Amino acid sequence: MLWFYWDGLKWEQLNVNDGTEHLTKIGLLEFVGSDDFKRRKLFDKDLFWLKGSIVQGEHPDPVHIESIHPNSTSSFQANLAPEEIVGSGNGTANQAFTLQHPLVISQQVWVKEPLLTEE
Repeated sequence: MLWFYWDGLKWEQLNVNDGTEHLTKIGLLEFVGSDDFKRRKLFDKDLFWLKGSIVQGEHPDPVHIESIHPNSTSSFQANLAPEEIVGSGNGTANQAFTLQHPLVISQQVWVKEPLLTEE
């Protein structure tokens, strides 16, 4: 599957980081934007459009997109605890273990963006 954006004259291939293996598994699909991304009127809407094209074969199943997050980023925080014993399993399903020292104490996210003229 290839992804495209409109540059004002033609559809150009868009760089992506595809954690979904072409929308065949759950994951993140990150579009890496371009400076020449232009608006185009389609379906009576003058917007910035993306286009996905299957270039080989057929898609195995209907695609379900749960959410789209424009102007976003992901992050994670990790800490090694090599001396901590998480627990001892007995092979049964759905066992749960609790960390002695949880990694997340609290979190805050602040986003400051300028308003678009349309807003």
